[in-house]
Amino acid sequence: MKTKLTLLLIFFATLILKVEADDNNFKIGLGVGTNLNATVASFFNLERSVALEFQLIRYVVNGVQLRISEDFEQFTSIDMDLFVRWYFLDKSFKYKGHFVQVDMGASIRSSLDTTSPFFSIGLNGGYRFHLQNGDYYWEPYIRVGYPTAISFGARMGCRLW
Repeated sequence: MKTKLTLLLIFFATLILKVEADDNNFKIGLGVGTNLNATVASFFNLERSVALEFQLIRYVVNGVQLRISEDFEQFTSIDMDLFVRWYFLDKSFKYKGHFVQVDMGASIRSSLDTTSPFFSIGLNGGYRFHLQNGDYYWEPYIRVGYPTAISFGARMGCRLW
């Protein structure tokens, strides 16, 4: 419970507090991705995701993501997460490079005979590559957490604003 509350406080604090008064600091991005994951309930699944992200302060991005995972036979999962991402080596203030992301949210797991709600939490690490002057990006990443044990994937996206 403390972890949930702490992450929510960090998420909303970075949304409310604009530390740097820089017009180029605020950015909105949209990304779609796919990954291969191993969950607690099923071995390997294909997952698709869409993420909307907001950069309000330097080095930190907040967002929301929807992830849908299935094994195409009997298992489906739908996750809705809030996330906070930190670009810890980005000295250019362009939210690129190495990142660490913490996400948490709600998950609905469905198999042939049952549907169950779960709490979802994860830790991601990856690298964001900018394409075409930073308007587009590509990022490979790895995620560990619960109920997804481990996943490897990539996301592509663009800056909307």
